[in-house]
Amino acid sequence: MIKTTVLALLFTGISHISMAQTSNTAAVFGIYVNEVDVTAEMAANVLRIELNKIGRYQMLDKLDLLEVEQLSDIKFIDCYGKQCLESVGKKSGVDYAISGAVESLGPKMVITLKIYNVRSGSYAITTSMEFYKNVEEIQRMMRILVRKAHDLENEREIVEMLTFYEQPPTTQRSKLNNNGPRFGLAYIGGEMGDVLQLSESQGGYDAFPVMSQFGYQLEKAYISSGDFEALVEGLFLATGIEQNLFIPSLTILNGFRSTSSGWEFGFGPSISVRKTAAGYYDSTNVWHAEGSPDPNIFEPTHRIDSRGTAQLSATWVWAIGKTFRSGYLNIPVNAFFSHGKYGWNTGVSMGFNISR
Repeated sequence: MIKTTVLALLFTGISHISMAQTSNTAAVFGIYVNEVDVTAEMAANVLRIELNKIGRYQMLDKLDLLEVEQLSDIKFIDCYGKQCLESVGKKSGVDYAISGAVESLGPKMVITLKIYNVRSGSYAITTSMEFYKNVEEIQRMMRILVRKAHDLENEREIVEMLTFYEQPPTTQRSKLNNNGPRFGLAYIGGEMGDVLQLSESQGGYDAFPVMSQFGYQLEKAYISSGDFEALVEGLFLATGIEQNLFIPSLTILNGFRSTSSGWEFGFGPSISVRKTAAGYYDSTNVWHAEGSPDPNIFEPTHRIDSRGTAQLSATWVWAIGKTFRSGYLNIPVNAFFSHGKYGWNTGVSMGFNISR
């Protein structure tokens, strides 16, 4: 008898310690469900699980509520409003009485959360969110809503995938589309950079080797599997406009992108128009674009020259970048390196577009 009493006192003490660790007790009561293929009991269980995960409350479980329900004439599953929450909250002895709703509204599903402070007699939290109508994701939707209501961070990619926007995309899956204007800066090095800085009388352009770029990008994903897609990009650019130059180029890149993170990698040829001339370098390394040198003394060659004729020239491009997203707005940012016969250039470019 003494041993039993001691164990009972010990168990009571442990229970009080556990209660002290989480001082706010709470219980989920009624969840109103309208035209959604999920039961009110299931919605309440999912909400209870997600509330328990954040560690803000000591949640009464389903069995606890059944015991209290047997002593009252109120069915907790039908308790939605303020007066009922206050009544059942006092009867069950919790600090917070919680209810909510899961409702269908056209192509979306609206989930509402209401947390009633029994002690103060007022709502502590009332909030709702609109999601795509997909009951299979009900738990992740509840998690997003609960964490948002308690100012906790959510996974951005999951929120964007499930949240319903005023002008929704054609599918629920978030898909990047970087068709749109591009602009940036390029530093031109090697022979190209040297010639650019020469005077026009020397066959140069009297320009600075850092130039702006402006154009438009088109892309098409031709393979998509899981979180990755293979794509081809066409980029039309005009370089050096601010220095009274117009250097057009067409770049075709083949690449890969992670649709979840936005990181991408691409490579491919770039074709541009450059003026070149035949000539030779003399013994002092001075360029001569006219005349025929003695082949036994000077080696004839071709060089970029503003006095020459326009010809197509090709380089190879490597690019890496990431697309940052905010709702429907995509902001691709890329770094690139291009190299060819007449030198190299490197720089950064960015753009913007709206997903449709």
